[in-house]
Amino acid sequence: MKSIMILSSCLLLIVGQLWGQTAPTSQNKQPVDISLNTLLDRHAEAMGGAQQWIRLKSWEIIQLRNNGKVIATARKPDLFRLDFHLDGRHRVKSYDGKNGWITNDGAYEAMRPGEAIEMAEEPDFYGELIFARARSLPMEMMEKEKLNENWCYRLKLIKSDTDEQWYWLNAETYLIEQTAEYSEDPAHDGILYKTVFADYRPVQGLMFPYREGLIANDSPAREWTLDKIEVNKKIPKRFFRFRKK
Repeated sequence: MKSIMILSSCLLLIVGQLWGQTAPTSQNKQPVDISLNTLLDRHAEAMGGAQQWIRLKSWEIIQLRNNGKVIATARKPDLFRLDFHLDGRHRVKSYDGKNGWITNDGAYEAMRPGEAIEMAEEPDFYGELIFARARSLPMEMMEKEKLNENWCYRLKLIKSDTDEQWYWLNAETYLIEQTAEYSEDPAHDGILYKTVFADYRPVQGLMFPYREGLIANDSPAREWTLDKIEVNKKIPKRFFRFRKK
């Protein structure tokens, strides 16, 4: 089992400069101890309510990046598609519930099994702790830690024998500031991916971040904004399947 990597102070400074603070004020005093159940209750309430997330059937998000846009489309329980419109090219990655596939400007290639597993998990990405609790997946509280000058509660989610994820929840807002996980794709073995969230706002009562950053080990963050979010949009299953033009 791979253990979690310690985030360096240099990385924390970089991320803090990129994303600012999620909480309204800097937290100087270490937060009081609370139970895992209390933390999950407060997180679910801050996110708009557990039942509201469980009723969520689909979402589509347009990510604005420096070199174009990415459209992320999810449908419960495991259909997910990414359309990359970057640098004048169109790349598609999709999981249709059984198979994963990729096209580069229309040219087809099969997706690696580990990559397909990760794609199948994406429909729960933003409400993952709520869905994990509903499924009774094991979780553990960890030592509290400061991130971006804000105190955070930390917990570990054990999704399987080979898949652990870690979460930093802001001790004032109870929203997730950062997640960390190792990829299940052997092609990315040994890379700790950290996702940083900032500027949460409600979309039909559900809380979504406005900005995100992805950090692979200690590389500079790749950043984007979540420009347009639609929830419970009607999306046919055929949209996720590969179709020859």
